[in-house]
Amino acid sequence: MTAALIGALLAVAVLAAWLAVAGLVAVRGPYGRMHFASLAAVAVPVPIALAALIGEPLGPFGWRALAIAALSVVVGALSAHAIARAAFLRERIDQRQRSDADRQRQVRREDAERR
Repeated sequence: MTAALIGALLAVAVLAAWLAVAGLVAVRGPYGRMHFASLAAVAVPVPIALAALIGEPLGPFGWRALAIAALSVVVGALSAHAIARAAFLRERIDQRQRSDADRQRQVRREDAERR
């Protein structure tokens, strides 16, 4: 029974990894890809850690796997947030630069029309 449960948890982890990769390939844009990268950071290590904890309930290996999974979830969330914020700020800067360039072109056109 335990081996079947461990196998099922590992199968869930592999399926989650494949779904995350398929989502990264299929989705365009940084924000959609961020969701699938976060899926890989959360949905893959948690079942693996649970399988390790079931395999060695009181052993140090199971608790280490659980600690690594928790660290992966926290670091994955923080890095996704940081990357999404950087992408947002980059888009905002690009929009400002485009609007400044548009204003400069408009001023040049108006000056050319006056002459």
